[in-house]
Amino acid sequence: MYCSSGLCTCLSTYVASDGYCYIKINPTETGCVIDSQCSAVWPDAFCDKGSNQCFCPAETHVAMDTRDGWVCLNLIEQATGNVASVPFICPLPEGAGFQTTLMDPAHPALTDPATGATYLGPVLCTTTSVITDDSNNGDGSTACIYTNGGTNDVYVADLYDCVGFAFAFQGIPQYTGSPNGACCMN
Repeated sequence: MYCSSGLCTCLSTYVASDGYCYIKINPTETGCVIDSQCSAVWPDAFCDKGSNQCFCPAETHVAMDTRDGWVCLNLIEQATGNVASVPFICPLPEGAGFQTTLMDPAHPALTDPATGATYLGPVLCTTTSVITDDSNNGDGSTACIYTNGGTNDVYVADLYDCVGFAFAFQGIPQYTGSPNGACCMN
């Protein structure tokens, strides 16, 4: 708690409740005692009072750690009510995050095996990569680097985070690296 001129407030890593400051707790971590400790990190996240662990808002959500903090991915597509058919899902907009990954025009259109629909390939990335200056021809082995049609690599971490895949999958043949995430707006 920080007090100045008779006014007290919680530090940015804490949340105020009933006149006390409680530390913010990330999804999947333990140590919470009230829901607002969890929902201060991600909207509608809650504290399970039995385990004192924070959880994402519903069973249909998966918690992911990013460079800018924790996010909860909604696995249910809002339009269909079905589980998402692609593993690269961004946290927002809720229920349509599969539509907001950064797309790479350098890759050919991909086909969704479930629906037959085609779409541009996403800018895939590796969540642990520290490479920020070379996209390796857009193979997904680096941080979020937009290939811009393969001519000028642009590091876009000021706008995008590498968010891990929502579920395991066999990979995309057009990507020769070993990506484990997609670039989502931060």
